[in-house]
Amino acid sequence: KYIASNSELDNMFFKVPIKEADIPTTFEILEEYIPRMEKGKKIVITYQALKEIINLSDQYIKYKPFPEKAIKLLDETVTYVSLNTKDVFIDYNHVAKVMSERIGIPVGEAEKEEKEKLLKMEGFLHKRVIGQDKAISAVSNALRRARAGVRSSKKPIGVFLFLGPTGVGKTETSKALAESYFGSETSMIRLDMSEYQSPDSIYKLIGSPPGMSGYKQGGDLTNQIRNNPFTILLLDEIEKANGKVLNVFLQLFDEGRLTDSLNQTVDFTNTIIIATSNAGSEFIRQAIEEKRVGSDFGKTLREHLLRNKMFAPEFLNRFDEVVYFAPLTQSQIYEIAGLMIKKVKERVYEKGISLDVKDSAVKKLAAIGFDPQFGARPMARVIQEQIENSMAKKMIEGTYKRGDKVVITENDVVAVEK
Repeated sequence: KYIASNSELDNMFFKVPIKEADIPTTFEILEEYIPRMEKGKKIVITYQALKEIINLSDQYIKYKPFPEKAIKLLDETVTYVSLNTKDVFIDYNHVAKVMSERIGIPVGEAEKEEKEKLLKMEGFLHKRVIGQDKAISAVSNALRRARAGVRSSKKPIGVFLFLGPTGVGKTETSKALAESYFGSETSMIRLDMSEYQSPDSIYKLIGSPPGMSGYKQGGDLTNQIRNNPFTILLLDEIEKANGKVLNVFLQLFDEGRLTDSLNQTVDFTNTIIIATSNAGSEFIRQAIEEKRVGSDFGKTLREHLLRNKMFAPEFLNRFDEVVYFAPLTQSQIYEIAGLMIKKVKERVYEKGISLDVKDSAVKKLAAIGFDPQFGARPMARVIQEQIENSMAKKMIEGTYKRGDKVVITENDVVAVEK
């Protein structure tokens, strides 16, 4: 900025490039640090620990160079062991624990509770999502591959395109995954891609360029991922985004990184990316109705999308898997009604009221709320109108009080003409 722009001043300097240390050199530097780290402390730093420090800092600390990031991780590990344990030997488990706490990403060997979650992930997800086995299997397998360390570390954990009609569980699957593994359904980044329909909306993602308002503030996407790299990125209604915006995701999907307006590289290799779209919904519905859905339907669906120019070939080919969501059946709507009513029961129970909805009432509600075109959304409105509104009114007027038990039977459900 100040020297290179002044040719006379620039000529007075001799440039000495200082390159980042490579991994073998970093290992030698850490060995030099060991004696001073161990001095005065009853600890021994093992070579296992040094290797783990280099591996984890290389994989997870993208914004600092070697040897700085390795030295800092070594120092933090020694401090942690000295203050919190009675261990003498520092090994890779200590390093993994320190790294996990530092970046909020589980590393090292999965412990018992996490193993159970990973192995039973499909079961956890099906507590919220009815049917859609293919989608649930796809995201569960991706998470297990990432946690076991057998997937490519140069790409996101998984990049999926969820296709299907509205209300069949595309967004709900993402929320269920966030709740079951990441702790809360709010533990994900959700972008409504209908807000990115103009070419200039790209700057909302990666930040404004020099000279524009908001320069140096970064982008909505890049800032959130930099602060929380181990997360789910949900791109809702991706077909509505401008083509220039979609081009930004090509490198992100393929290489797991994105450069923002400040020329800083943001790492997405610990992110699950799920894009949702209604594209091809009618084609999926007809194929299922005509029983044309076989093992090769995924390929057929891709060809349909390309033939109708719903997505560019280079964009569609970046997805690890294109997953279709089938329209919901009458029996699935009945199960979904049960899940929705369960949530209502939990909410009114917090107010001290017990709610019992008889099975015959649930079946009647499900029949009223069944709509193959709009999935589960009409069912939610029916429960709101026939149960929640009535409960709310009677709780406010004092008809239902703390300690009461409310029973809803089939006769309490009002039939609605379709």
